[in-house]
Amino acid sequence: MATALSGRELSASSLRGRHVLLDFWDSWCAPCVEAIPKLKKVYDRYRDPKLRDCRDCH
Repeated sequence: MATALSGRELSASSLRGRHVLLDFWDSWCAPCVEAIPKLKKVYDRYRDPKLRDCRDCH
């Protein structure tokens, strides 16, 4: 079980059957922050109803 930044709880079973994109980063990591717009472009390009956006899951 994990808690998203939004406050909702996520469980592995709630993600079953979906593609999950996990991006672990922190605000002090300049390369990580620089990669966010690129990751968003990839997410938007390949977005699929089965893809769960877990950018706010850490």
